[in-house]
Amino acid sequence: MIVRRLGENEWTVARDVRLDALAGSAPGTFASTLEVASQWTEHDWLRWMGTRLLFVTGK
Repeated sequence: MIVRRLGENEWTVARDVRLDALAGSAPGTFASTLEVASQWTEHDWLRWMGTRLLFVTGK
């Protein structure tokens, strides 16, 4: 398994992972909801990514 940090240009990957996590979680698990996050623009996702380190795994 490979773990790597997402780059800013991978905001669509971050979006897809986050929306999947929100869709599969109980209400209140995260600070946001699927309904709110699914309406975010590219700018919103880039701003969100800028405040945290995001890692993904792959083969």
